[in-house]
Amino acid sequence: MERGPITELGRQAVPTITCVDIPELPLQMLLRIEPKWADCPVAVVKDDRPQGEVLWVNEHARALRVLPGMRYAAAQNLASDLRAAVVDDDLIDQTLGELFTALCG
Repeated sequence: MERGPITELGRQAVPTITCVDIPELPLQMLLRIEPKWADCPVAVVKDDRPQGEVLWVNEHARALRVLPGMRYAAAQNLASDLRAAVVDDDLIDQTLGELFTALCG
């Protein structure tokens, strides 16, 4: 690890490493895109098709036993008013870049 310059106290500055955990980021992104869905069961799916995998769900969906790993069709059988969408990987990468810029300047 490369150390920084010597400070006034005669110590070397050590770079700071920060870790940020953002649980269920794609679900949070979807709810920002579709704020009217906040009070509904919501899922992020891998593919917008019946056999698409459910990746993330909110608390309303969990209350209806919709869980990550299920197929979209099975989730719809449990929650007839389920709202679901794919969150594009490029959008996730862009959001992560914006977060990095906001945190690190």
